[in-house]
Amino acid sequence: MLARAARLGAVQRRLRAGMPVALARQCHVVAHERGELRILVDNPAVATQLRFRESELLAAVTASKLSIVVRPPPVPRRERPGRPPPGIPGSAAAHLESLARDEGDAALGAALARLASRRRPGEEPADGD
Repeated sequence: MLARAARLGAVQRRLRAGMPVALARQCHVVAHERGELRILVDNPAVATQLRFRESELLAAVTASKLSIVVRPPPVPRRERPGRPPPGIPGSAAAHLESLARDEGDAALGAALARLASRRRPGEEPADGD
């Protein structure tokens, strides 16, 4: 394993010696076996630049075939917004309770009162209700 890593390191150094520094920083030799040189690059633009230099690169490391693999960009982790606590806000519950008291239809008033009872934990009715 260490011998393979050392061999790839040597290939990487030979390869980078003939490249512009900005391009060399974005290329990583991942394999050099059976005449094939495989390079991992950071983006498609770098891959295109390497393809233009293919003959130079293969000559630098005595390979007969070049494979360029574009590393997909890392997917940024998005923070999920926190879910609101279950239930309805205290102000909405207060309005529903007021409607339930003033409603002439008993069944509708009872339904509004049940809905108002689903107030979020810790939210008390507003003063004056």
